[in-house]
Amino acid sequence: MSDQDKLIETLFLSYHDAIKKACMSYFHYQPQYMPYVDDCIQEVFVAAFRKKNDLARHPNPYAWLANACKKQCASMIRKKTVRESIVGKRIPFDDQMTDTCLQDDIVRWLDAFDAEQHLVNLRSQLTESENRIYAEYFLQRKNASQIASEQHMTETAVYGTIQRIRKKACRLLCLAIFFSLGSLILVCHAVVM
Repeated sequence: MSDQDKLIETLFLSYHDAIKKACMSYFHYQPQYMPYVDDCIQEVFVAAFRKKNDLARHPNPYAWLANACKKQCASMIRKKTVRESIVGKRIPFDDQMTDTCLQDDIVRWLDAFDAEQHLVNLRSQLTESENRIYAEYFLQRKNASQIASEQHMTETAVYGTIQRIRKKACRLLCLAIFFSLGSLILVCHAVVM
């Protein structure tokens, strides 16, 4: 075992608990992140092992490890945020964009309440490409990777199209609710008078 390998082992034994506390603090002790604290620490020490020459010359190895931990935690949070923005809703942290998590609640709600007219309006506002993806994703329940391979698109493009469909459905839903409330207010006003 070389001196640098011994250094990494010593650092692990000395700073493991302190780095773990720093990682938990960076995640604000939120329970959904706690299973990933150990993964984060492991990645930090793997990075330390890869850069053991730099770490051996560093004046403050704890600061190096803490900074690497902060970057690793930020990377994990960034990945989660990107997945949420692509999918269009909050998803569990460990869910690597599984297709069961991607079913759109708005379209299901419209369908459940027999809102055929709203779905017809939605379909009329979609482009040809969006209509194809709508039919395959929402009606046939295909997953994004299947659609991407069949349509010769990337999964990212499919997720982007799904996001645009959701936004259009959301706008329609907001308008429907707005006009329904307006009608309800007029009826209530007429009844009161």
